[in-house]
Amino acid sequence: MNDHQLLTEVCKMCAERFHVKNYIDILDPGRVATTAQARAFAMFILRQKHCWTHAKIGQAFGRDYSTCVHACQKINRAIDDAEWIKQIIES
Repeated sequence: MNDHQLLTEVCKMCAERFHVKNYIDILDPGRVATTAQARAFAMFILRQKHCWTHAKIGQAFGRDYSTCVHACQKINRAIDDAEWIKQIIES
């Protein structure tokens, strides 16, 4: 699976989980809460499960690498409070 296909699959999974109408919305610059949450989670998955660099993730989402760093830290903090996040990451 190439990088584009992986990005698409991760975004589709996150869009479904967070009830985002179209996975493409995750890649758009919008700041709607559910879309932003799905985007942060997609960034986290690409970083943790697929070992993408923050810079590569930022580029894929059209954002600065520091946005990816912040998103990954945010999800990391939430993991302790949410069992369902752990289940998705482990699957």
